[in-house]
Amino acid sequence: MRRALQPYLLLLLALAGCTHSLVDDNVRQSDLVILDTVLKDLAVRDVGTYPGGKTVYVSQHSLGKNDFYLGNSQLSSDLRDQGIPDGIALSLRERNRAVVPIWDEGLETPHAKIGNYDQLMDEEFEDKDYPDCKLIATFWLPGYSTDGNLAMVRFAISPTAHGATATYLLRRDGESWTIEWFDESFYV
Repeated sequence: MRRALQPYLLLLLALAGCTHSLVDDNVRQSDLVILDTVLKDLAVRDVGTYPGGKTVYVSQHSLGKNDFYLGNSQLSSDLRDQGIPDGIALSLRERNRAVVPIWDEGLETPHAKIGNYDQLMDEEFEDKDYPDCKLIATFWLPGYSTDGNLAMVRFAISPTAHGATATYLLRRDGESWTIEWFDESFYV
């Protein structure tokens, strides 16, 4: 997208009620709609490393390239009960070749606090600094099925002792997306 069109597009998005701005050319508007749907669900879903926590902290940057967590064998292992639609695994890997900013730092939604949490390692996590923490989520950009009607969102959950990921599959419903299923994997 040409930079000259971005202010105009951002104005249109604001008038349409969208709360996020496009931060990087690699991030699509559909990505933000999908991720917002996921964040709304995470706010009410019983998931996370801190039961009773109410706030989902979200790293503003994507995770970028990861041949292990986005590889066919790990996806198949984590999602063996769900199945992976055509094209999604390849799309996940192609779209996540580099770390990109997804949201503006400091953005707060009713569902999450966005910030520089991607550098917060488990051993550095202090409960007293995040007393309302439900989990910290660091997302990869969504992968899309070959026909574009399904999207898979995958993210790392922290803090955990050995690592964890969660995955959503969403189906396009006009201009919005609905959740088909959710799965999480905690590693030992």
